[in-house]
Amino acid sequence: NIVQGGFRMDYYPSTSNTLTVQGDFYDGEENSETKFSVTDGQNILTRFTHIFSDEANLRVQLYFDRTWRTTPNSTQPFFYELYTYDLDIQHRFSFGSKQSILYGVSYRLRKDNTTSSFNPPKTAPSFNPVDRDMPLYSGFVQDEIDLVPDHVKLTVGSKFLHNDFSGFEIQPSARFAFTPSNQHTIWASVSRAVRIPTRFDSDITVTDKKFDSEKVLTYELGYRVRPVEHLSLSLATFFNHYSDLRSLDTNLNPPPPIILANSQRAESWGVELSGNFQATAW
Repeated sequence: NIVQGGFRMDYYPSTSNTLTVQGDFYDGEENSETKFSVTDGQNILTRFTHIFSDEANLRVQLYFDRTWRTTPNSTQPFFYELYTYDLDIQHRFSFGSKQSILYGVSYRLRKDNTTSSFNPPKTAPSFNPVDRDMPLYSGFVQDEIDLVPDHVKLTVGSKFLHNDFSGFEIQPSARFAFTPSNQHTIWASVSRAVRIPTRFDSDITVTDKKFDSEKVLTYELGYRVRPVEHLSLSLATFFNHYSDLRSLDTNLNPPPPIILANSQRAESWGVELSGNFQATAW
């Protein structure tokens, strides 16, 4: 059972400026044969956008979130409270007549609490340390280049971040699109992404070694055709190579006998077919 609600307000002081304030709250409980848990949370977001021109704009965003969860009557009582503070700034501008550059910086601080006054010694699973500040610094830059206007476009960029668990991470990407006519588009992309560790990966008591980020290298190739004005069809293929995936390994020097590690590897590939039909013109 859960109750939730929220609000949103948009203010337009001028044609170039927009201010948005929105927030949400929820309160609920889960009751099963094995456990009873209670959860609630609140968040609020403020976003300011300034439009310099059709090719340039600035966005500044502030965000706060609180989440709380407990299982007080469980055989293994659990309590978790998390506060998240986030500042995000993005700027887009044109460079010459063929380039559009987008870049941004972000700072996020997460502060958690895994102990409570009614249940300080029995919190499970157990974290070490029991409370932690987790700062995350990140930035990105993207350059969209019209190599041949209206026909060939190249988009390159990367995201950079530093976190408290695995240190510095880099996530580059490149996308190429060839549009010989308004009816046909061929595109390809390659990118690298990571899932940085969480408290459940690095600070749980069954872990006695540093947990690294999970990584994926993704390749995509696609074709889009518009046979008639209101119909478009897309065919996309992908291949993903995963490394350093989370695993449960046997510890040869216990305790503990089982540890969380990064021993798994995986691959996935497939084909996606989609279509879009617009019945009426706007």
